[in-house]
Amino acid sequence: MQTDTLTVAHVSEIFRTPSTDERLKLLSRCLERSAEAEEELREQIWLDMLLKVLLFCKEESLSPTRAHAFVGVMASLHAHAVETKCSKADAFDLFRDKMLGATKALPPTERFSLLEVQALTSYAQTSYLDSIKLHQLVFSEEQTVRQSAAELFLQTPAAPPPLASSADPPPEEAEAPAEAAVEGEAAAEDPAVDISPEGEPAAEEGAAEGAASNDALTEAISATISSQVAAHQSQLAAEFATQEQQLLDRIGALETKLAK
Repeated sequence: MQTDTLTVAHVSEIFRTPSTDERLKLLSRCLERSAEAEEELREQIWLDMLLKVLLFCKEESLSPTRAHAFVGVMASLHAHAVETKCSKADAFDLFRDKMLGATKALPPTERFSLLEVQALTSYAQTSYLDSIKLHQLVFSEEQTVRQSAAELFLQTPAAPPPLASSADPPPEEAEAPAEAAVEGEAAAEDPAVDISPEGEPAAEEGAAEGAASNDALTEAISATISSQVAAHQSQLAAEFATQEQQLLDRIGALETKLAK
């Protein structure tokens, strides 16, 4: 995690860029980070940290040359802290030495003033050194990845009948229902004809049974899908709660160490 490819001209261009997102992309290109590296979470945290350092220098009205020198100091401090897992006191000693060396390396007209050194030291203290153990944890702790899978049953609705089936029937077929209706009226007038429910056609009973069977199948499918989704949601909720508790435990242990 070095900044060797970052130049003073790059810093000047970042200062002139208005959008934060555009600044972050420009900084990534200046540091020659690959597209795959930009998707990595730790890489994003590191780039964001460097961009905040540059923006602080811009707020303090530092020249691009001095801002470039200070971002190099902070990058070296971060690399040393993560690699050695040093204490806060040792990290501060390294920062002091790097700051002194960077100041001497600058041209006399670009060297940090006393007020600027005080402001930059205060920024390093509050933004990094006070939480150095957290930075070391984020960049050195093994990341746990858990994968989960669920099988869901989906039913594709049946295709509707073709439009050709909705055409008007031939004249002879259209006359048949009319004749049947006339015969039905005659049967109703004739007492000898049985029009009780027991005399209804068997086709209507078959249609009712088919509809009931379809409803039962639909309810069974819905119940299966709902149970599978609920089980998957419960599993995810349990895993999230476990991860959250582990994170809280780590933060608590870290706070205890810092308090000591």
